[in-house]
Amino acid sequence: MNSKMKILLSAFGLLGFLWVIGLMMYPKVNPEQRHTGIIIDQKSDELLKRACFDCHSNETVHPWYAKLPLFSIVIAHHIQEGREELNFSRWNEMDWKKKNKKLKHVLEEVGEGEMPPMSYKLLHPEARLTEAEISVLRASIHGIVPDVGGEEATSAGDSNEAAEHDHDD
Repeated sequence: MNSKMKILLSAFGLLGFLWVIGLMMYPKVNPEQRHTGIIIDQKSDELLKRACFDCHSNETVHPWYAKLPLFSIVIAHHIQEGREELNFSRWNEMDWKKKNKKLKHVLEEVGEGEMPPMSYKLLHPEARLTEAEISVLRASIHGIVPDVGGEEATSAGDSNEAAEHDHDD
């Protein structure tokens, strides 16, 4: 066997191996838990679902290229990291302090153009948020977390509880 044939067979063998690894890494099923209820408000939630839920929920819609070798590994890793950082499917399990912190972080990341990542926006143009849409998110988040710039943000519910405790004394 000549050296060109060996290289060609080695390349096909490597591609086959990567294909099998890619298929093994491809997450075929999303976890059962889904988001129910409202995160911010109806309009903002629609924006979050469009731009964030593929990586930050259990409602990932896997594109055709997620089955390709190496892509599947990268995509599975991105989704795993995204869900670890913020999983909207588990939103109702968080207390208000954690929710407020996450909303602040969402606003920072989206406002700075860090989220969704450019690599995702290139393949998913529908995930691109316009300045007007970012303004909607900003206004909605400010409505829930009024002191977005401060360290100790509270929700309207937490503020009411604190006020009630002050009156009890």
